[in-house]
Amino acid sequence: MVKKIHKILILLLSVLLCAAMTSCITFARAFMDALGTQSIDDREYVYGDENVIGITFEDGEMYAEWDYTDGVDYTLNVKTGDKTESYDKNDEGFTVGKTSLTDLGYTYWQDITLSLDATERSLMGKSTKTESYNYKALDAETYDKYTKTVKAGFKDVDYYIANRSEWFDFWSYLIIFRENCQYDDGCYELQSTIYMAYDYGSLYHTSDIEKAFACEVYSAIDAYEDSAAYNYSFDIDETGKIGTIYLKFLYDVNPRYTTASGSEYTNAIDASETVHYNISVPAEERTFAIDSVTNTAQVSSSDQLYYTLKKGYRPIPVKGSNADYLYNEMRSILAEIISDSDGEATKAHYIYDYIVNTVVYDYDFTEEIYTDDEVAVSELFRYRCLYMEGVFGLGDNGEFDDGSRVAICDGLSKAYLSLARIEGMECIKISGTAGGEGHAWNKIKVNGVWYMVDTTWGNSLEKETGKEYLSHEYLLVPDDSAHVETSYITYPDARSRYYFGPYIDNGQSGGDKIIRPWFPGSYRDPHYSA
Repeated sequence: MVKKIHKILILLLSVLLCAAMTSCITFARAFMDALGTQSIDDREYVYGDENVIGITFEDGEMYAEWDYTDGVDYTLNVKTGDKTESYDKNDEGFTVGKTSLTDLGYTYWQDITLSLDATERSLMGKSTKTESYNYKALDAETYDKYTKTVKAGFKDVDYYIANRSEWFDFWSYLIIFRENCQYDDGCYELQSTIYMAYDYGSLYHTSDIEKAFACEVYSAIDAYEDSAAYNYSFDIDETGKIGTIYLKFLYDVNPRYTTASGSEYTNAIDASETVHYNISVPAEERTFAIDSVTNTAQVSSSDQLYYTLKKGYRPIPVKGSNADYLYNEMRSILAEIISDSDGEATKAHYIYDYIVNTVVYDYDFTEEIYTDDEVAVSELFRYRCLYMEGVFGLGDNGEFDDGSRVAICDGLSKAYLSLARIEGMECIKISGTAGGEGHAWNKIKVNGVWYMVDTTWGNSLEKETGKEYLSHEYLLVPDDSAHVETSYITYPDARSRYYFGPYIDNGQSGGDKIIRPWFPGSYRDPHYSA
């Protein structure tokens, strides 16, 4: 028997409104809780160890998947009944981090116990750590229903939730793609039924499976990296395995409103800082790394475009949609400011300079619109500054307006990731806080090393003149104490500051490690060639 949660829970997620190097604002208009879990001291906030190893499905195929570290030797032991087989790097079909159990001859209807031996060698000798995972067999009906991929085509997103990472990702997918969403009486409504395969109940100090699932729903909400407002409720059966999520949205996926910030504030540079990209006639043919990506997903909104690029898929925009206009615009911009011969540091640099130099922070939204209690929640999420529409000045009917290029950190960090991903660079969007308030920024991998990038803080506002002055202080730098990452997700550490040379000051005076790439293919800005 399914037990229905008796309340509709109303939530407005924290919107990332971090202003340019000054203040941050977070709002939460309404939060109604059920089951008495409003103040849960024992709720798990840390991205847990349950993701060390597990069994998951991708496009219906069964995989053993685990977190791995370079330089560590792994042996995968698979037990079915009384039989145990071991696989390592010397065996055909074995892949570190994600091995197809289907290819190795295992099936979903078997009970399987995995154990993973991770052996690390050092001057002190070698040490081995073992992790294990128990998989409970599925019947054919459950397999067919829950391991099918979502409609958008992501092979690694299905209704079988194998671990917490998949749970967070599935929640994001529902919010952004709104699968099977129906329009009814001014609202967009959807429901989706899932199979919770991992032991989320063990994360909480309670024997009440409803309360544990409620906590895990709240954790997915807290871990969501972007901005959204919706009503939601859920069901969970007595086993804690079969759950149904209900979402109701009060706003359309295409934002409509723009503030006056574009006319009230202007971008500026001073004598010590300058923009380093050049707008040039695009090459007749640019080679974009994204075009060689095999996996695709159809997209229509800007957030769908961003999510698809974030996951490493090639977007197929619906013709005439905002995603279509933005994707073509981003490719045109990259063709103007970057060439195929530019290295990774140059690309990361020019994308940073372009965004910082062409987009104004939306002070009107944070200081006027957000603080107006008469503005409905649904109206707030129609402003373009939250999305990539604001970054690139996309208005109605595919028209772009440079005077409307205003955004806050959520839109800015989505745009930086999207441009970098089109160029084939590893880039992620970071969710967290700055000064105790919500903020978003990026990390990007350059020549095998992760660096922090904050295009929002790449501007400093001079209030008397309304000018935003460009700074490289947050271009390819290490993590700092001002940026606090969410504890739900394990992001790669940024430990170094990239050395561009004397022409670009990205705050090299600190005591942190500086990467000076004195090797072939290292950074060489053509504008500073001797």
